[in-house]
Amino acid sequence: MAAVDSEAAEPELPSCTGCRRRKLRCSRQTPACSNCERLQVACSYDGQRNKPGLKGGVVDSLSQRLARRSTGYLEQLFTVEGFPSFPEHVLVDLMRDMVDAYFVRIHIWVPMLHELAIRSALDDAEKRETLMVVLRAMTMASLRFLCIGGRRPSTEYVDALVKKLKREVLLAAMAGLQIENVQALIILAFMEIGDGNMAAAWPLIGSLTRTVEYLGLSVESDDRPDRPALVPTIAALPATQNWLDEEERRRVFWNVFILDRWNTSLTASDVSRRLPVDGGNWFHNKPAETPYFGIWDRSAATIRTPTAPLPTHHESPVRKTRSTAARRPALMDSRRWDGHGGDSMTNVGAFGYYIESIESLSQVTSGFLQESISSRNPSELSSWLTRFKEIDLRLVQWKMHLPNQWKDSGMSRGNMPGVMDPNMTIANANHNISMILLHQMIAYPSADVRYLRLPSQLSAETCLDAALETTSIIQQYLRGLGPNRPVSPQMGICAFVSAKLLLGATEDSRRLVHVYSTDKRQTACETVHHQYYKIRLQDQFMLIVEALEQMHGHWRAMFDEAAGEPLDQRPQPSFFSQLAQQLLMLQRDMYNNPDRQMSMTGSSAELTPSVLPQPPHLVPTLGHQAQEQDPSNSQEQFRSEAPQAGKGANGKTIASNGVEHEPHNVAQFSAFSDMLMDNDFLDMDRIISFEDMMYPANLGNN
Repeated sequence: MAAVDSEAAEPELPSCTGCRRRKLRCSRQTPACSNCERLQVACSYDGQRNKPGLKGGVVDSLSQRLARRSTGYLEQLFTVEGFPSFPEHVLVDLMRDMVDAYFVRIHIWVPMLHELAIRSALDDAEKRETLMVVLRAMTMASLRFLCIGGRRPSTEYVDALVKKLKREVLLAAMAGLQIENVQALIILAFMEIGDGNMAAAWPLIGSLTRTVEYLGLSVESDDRPDRPALVPTIAALPATQNWLDEEERRRVFWNVFILDRWNTSLTASDVSRRLPVDGGNWFHNKPAETPYFGIWDRSAATIRTPTAPLPTHHESPVRKTRSTAARRPALMDSRRWDGHGGDSMTNVGAFGYYIESIESLSQVTSGFLQESISSRNPSELSSWLTRFKEIDLRLVQWKMHLPNQWKDSGMSRGNMPGVMDPNMTIANANHNISMILLHQMIAYPSADVRYLRLPSQLSAETCLDAALETTSIIQQYLRGLGPNRPVSPQMGICAFVSAKLLLGATEDSRRLVHVYSTDKRQTACETVHHQYYKIRLQDQFMLIVEALEQMHGHWRAMFDEAAGEPLDQRPQPSFFSQLAQQLLMLQRDMYNNPDRQMSMTGSSAELTPSVLPQPPHLVPTLGHQAQEQDPSNSQEQFRSEAPQAGKGANGKTIASNGVEHEPHNVAQFSAFSDMLMDNDFLDMDRIISFEDMMYPANLGNN
């Protein structure tokens, strides 16, 4: 009976430990199962059965694998060969700090990434994988501002990782036509310009301008026409799912547009885009409509083609007819049109006005300064002066139509009183240097047009006011800037243009000139104004050089915020330091070559003092106001600036520069000059003044 009970109990035994370990079917024999006998190993039964479900340690193993996968992308972003890797908790902190640094320091100058969308995507593995090229670009741009364990990483580590990330961004971004690739290249191009690597930036910008056109980003999604093509194009970008996606693509285009204005490639025929909505609506995902912005049609705007003196309405291509498109003015401005006859500029923020100011600056350089004319051709001279007056009027109207909260760079805003908006600050500075570049041709006329009666004194005062006010605006902005807050390279351009106008000697150089030089030598190291109007502005010039050096320090993050003192590190160049060095070289050149005339457009030519014009006496202060004169005499003073002409032996008029002109041509030239002498032109308020910002700033401080 006992034997029967033993045989009945045998099948209830669990598998032996050896079979369970080898995952073999156990015969459950005693004293040894068939598998253990065959393998000649000890067989033992522990009398316990495995519980159903996952075995012990499996969950922990899976959790560790998932954790490694979720933090693996962090190692890609912050690990570089030749330097030790970081623990997981340090990588997590680095990622958080990197995102914070990017949106605080870089995003304001290239506002195209939606902060909330980026932060939420970091917790989604699929979205994060799509954004990896953008995350690499963000890390590359922000790395110099980060701390690891409370200390700044070594310069060698930063340089090595930035080099690695740049290479990875280029390889990934050039491998496809995704919106993320375009965003990454925009960040890379922006940083290359700021670092002074122009040779690396231009190929990126050239690629970006063609890419945004191919992807259809230069046109609103509702306005894209179906155009026949020899080879069907691939619809690279999927349709947008919501307003937020459409606004993001709109901002991507406008950021490429800003980069492109450095060397214009995009034309009006390529672009049909609304201006970006203000940052508040975009951040909080509040849909709002903005007007279309028509850019300058360079192909139509030759010096002989009249431009629109007033802002014109720009309809969507869907509403356009062929006839209206053919009659489109060369310079378009749709700022006040919303498709229903209303004014939708209320939804446009500082970034939109920044775009407008960049386009105005491009109109001055490409539509006026770079146009070649013949001084002996009355028709071309007439068109040249007409273009000057038209662009001048457009700039004045842009200033006049600015909302009150933006005339002072946003210091009177209710939500941030006393704080200068970065984009609006540069927009106002862009306006002022546009006036400098436009009026310099009248203020400092070349020898071949100096026989014309031009309001040179008025234009010289305009240039001087604009340069001084731009200097004050930049200084005020830098004073309110926290440590290691980079500024846009465009602000460096504004400072550079102003400094060239104010170029003069330092105090020491002036004393050296006084002690060791002849009277002729005293014309060295003096401003462009001093060459023409005997004005010394060397102090203001040095303030701008110092401002550029401050911008360089902000860009290179040369201040240790934790220690509260500058970093002791090897100097690295930047776009701003290059501009400062160029200004100092120009200053030395003027000292060593007192007879050299500096051109505001970048070239220089030998010019003796004997051919410089002799204008009426003008004694301005270091402020933006010149010595007061009798308004009733302003017309006569401006007219007196024209050099006296004489009669040649053949009856032709000989201008002061020695160029002969037919009598009827001289009469025509006088008529051209008269249109610049009317009181409406002379009395225009052209310059955005720093004093306009003082009252709201004081309110914000009380």
